Amino acid sequence: MKGWALPFIDSIGRPQAGLLNGATTWLGSFDQCLAAGANFTDENGTVESEQFSGAYCLLQLQSWSDKFKLKILITIGTCWPDSCSIRDAVNATKNLANFTSVVDVGRLDVRPAAPDCRSAAGAKTDSLEPGAIAML
Repeated sequence: MKGWALPFIDSIGRPQAGLLNGATTWLGSFDQCLAAGANFTDENGTVESEQFSGAYCLLQLQSWSDKFKLKILITIGTCWPDSCSIRDAVNATKNLANFTSVVDVGRLDVRPAAPDCRSAAGAKTDSLEPGAIAML
């Protein structure tokens, strides 16, 4: 695995304590995802430009099993190259979940939890300044 891939993977949301009590929102690290990226280097090892950076995509995974009479909806933050669309993120997540499933999770549906992915160039920020937030 290439070193540039680690921040992408590390920023993805993961299960937390309290799943049985309804803790099904796994946001991950938005800031770490946006800071992730890979640089293009020439044959001399000189960095020429940034090839791509991270884009944060919020997805919903819904799984249900007739066998276990179980239905669960999980919202998860994922990190993809900024060239990916929300549809790319959904399709890749479906393929990855189906490929890596070691336990029968029943049927799995993946859909966007937000209309698009957010990259550093297109991330929306609050209109409040950090100082104003601190005063609250």
